[in-house]
This record gives sequence, structure tokens and C-alpha cells, in this order.
Amino acid sequence: MSDPEDLEQGDQVADAVRAALDSLTERRGAVRINALKSLCSALSNRYRQDVVEENSFTFMDRLTRCVQKGTDEEQALACQCMGLMVITAGCGVDPSFIQSSCKLLSVLIKDKNNSPLVRTSAIQAAAVMCFVAASEEADSRELVELVVNYVTDRSDSVASAAVEAVSLLTTVLSAEYVCDSLIHDHLQDRILKAVENPNNQVAADAAELLCLLAEIMCDQAGDDEFDFYVLEAYVGDISNAVERIHEVAGTAQKRQAKKDRGETRTTAKLILRAMDEGESPDEVLTIRRQPIHFCGWKQLAQLDFLRSYLAQGLDIHLQENELLSEIFDFELSEVRKLSKKEKKSMFSKSSQAAKDRSQKRGKERKSKQKTDRFREQDSD
Repeated sequence: MSDPEDLEQGDQVADAVRAALDSLTERRGAVRINALKSLCSALSNRYRQDVVEENSFTFMDRLTRCVQKGTDEEQALACQCMGLMVITAGCGVDPSFIQSSCKLLSVLIKDKNNSPLVRTSAIQAAAVMCFVAASEEADSRELVELVVNYVTDRSDSVASAAVEAVSLLTTVLSAEYVCDSLIHDHLQDRILKAVENPNNQVAADAAELLCLLAEIMCDQAGDDEFDFYVLEAYVGDISNAVERIHEVAGTAQKRQAKKDRGETRTTAKLILRAMDEGESPDEVLTIRRQPIHFCGWKQLAQLDFLRSYLAQGLDIHLQENELLSEIFDFELSEVRKLSKKEKKSMFSKSSQAAKDRSQKRGKERKSKQKTDRFREQDSD
């Protein structure tokens, strides 16, 4: 049975989503931008697949209009909202919407007159839409072959988004295609240039992609152990890339936020351990008091992208979004939420439970005091 409080909160979220969708038809751009911010917040911080499915055609139509005609900020937010909508709806999204949206986003990506904000958001949205709902591998191949051209873009944000998008899409492409075509025909020179990028974030992202490619090559060759240097047979001399990774691990850049600097250096150190010791990464997140393990560079690339895209909403989606359970192959046991009344009865200072805890602590203190007195007497 559903908790009445949860139902009430769910109704409020549904009403807020519908109101925001209605506001996307307003003439004033500021109103549409605020509506898009509300939608992005609702879709990332809550999981309401039912609301998205009920309003799917409205979502598709109005977000497409915002992408086509809005200002830079409006276009970027609409792209982000498209991606969040697909993560929420999962594979149930209309395939024609995925195809038409990816074509539209590809136009934004290619147009260098667009701001880095728009192109970055378009790359991320197109990548996550193909990752979740592409009907054929050919669609993902077409997108990755486009995006790979921007891993060395002049804009650091575009370059970083492109590297992360290539990493995400590579996890769903066949190993034969990755080794025989993607690397030789598209990535070979670009990926090493990306690792040597002066921006630490771009360099770390590109180095992580190198590790993912090395993992795929090792699996393809039937090797159980990870060997970073197998890359040399495919991309040539990697000594400069290795030197740059050491540099990233030991330095911080002031233009990065303090948290981002720490994460970038941690990633670089993780990569160095993999290079030196053949150690594959293993990250553990605790959800509903249960540990979920993310093992290997493939799962780490997927987790990093979704963590960046969902931000604070990652925990909610890991708890409730079946799509993420399928991607990472885990299942959480049901945990019943306490109602306000139950929480009050357990945690309020005037509750019986609180009184019982207080009495128990009092008895324990008296017992300890008696023990201490006996010890003092014995010592005398």
C-alpha cells in the first residue's frame, strides 16, 4: 500500500511537470527558460516514468520547438531536458522521436556558430538518447563518428563532452567495430591529442577513454588481465600521453572548482594504478543500505556519465529507475518508508521510544558508576 504522503508528493510533481509543459508555449523567453529549469529539476531529482509517458507527445513537441527556436540558454536546457526525459522513460520512447531528435541535435553540434553551451548540451543529450534508446547499432555508430571529431575542439567544455560521449557510446558498440574501425579510422590521432590537452579535465576524460579502449582490446584478445600498453599496437607511441597523465595526477588547476580538481586528480591516479599494476577500477555506492559494485572501465564510463547528467538525482534513479537496474545489473530489496506519524513516534523527544531509550541509557550510566566505585575501592 502506498504511503499517502508519497502519493501527495507524487501528485505535486505531476502537477508541476504539467504546468511547466504548459509554460513552454508562452511567448516570453524568460518564462520558457524557467519552465525548462523546473522540468530538468523534476526529471533529475524525481523518478516519475508515469508522468513522462502520459505526456510524452507534449514533451516531444514542445522540447523540439525550444531547441529549434530558442536562445542559447533555452536550447541548452531543452537539450538537457530531452536527455532526462529519455532516461526516465527508458526504451519506451518512440523510436521516431529518437531519430528526429538526434538529427536535430547533430545540426546543433556541427554548427560552430553555436555557443559552446549549446553544442555541449547537444552532444550530451544525443549521446544519452542513443545509449538508452537507439533501435540499431548503426545509429550509435553514426553519432560516435560525428562526435569524435570534437574531442580536440577549441572549447574545453565541448571537448570534454565529446570525449565523455564517445566513452559512453563505445560501451554499447561491438568490440569488432571499436577495434577494427572506430580506433583506426576515427580515433587514432585525436585521442592522443585529447590526452595532451592543457586542460586537466579533458586530459583525464581522454585518458579514461584510453583505459576503456584497452579493456575492450584485452577482452577481444581473450586476456583476463588488463594491459594498458596493448594500445600501442593500435594508436602508436603513447609515452607523451603517459607523461601527461602523471602530470594531471600531481597538479591542480585553479580554474577548476575545488571538488572537480580533486575528482580529476583521483581519476588520473586510478588510471596510473591500472597502467602500472593492471588493476581494474571498482567503485561501490551504497543505495538503501545495500552496496552496489561498479566494476571495470565500461561500467565506470557509464556511471560517470550518468552521475554528471543526473547530478544529485543519481541516487533517486538508482533506487527507482528500472533502466539503471538493467544497465548495471543489480536489484534492490524493498525498504518500507516510515510515515510522518511513525517517524514522530520513533524520534520525537516526547515519544515512548525516546523515553525507553533515555531510561536504558540512565540504567547503563548507573551500572557503570557502580562498577567504577568498586574498582576504586579495590585499588585502595
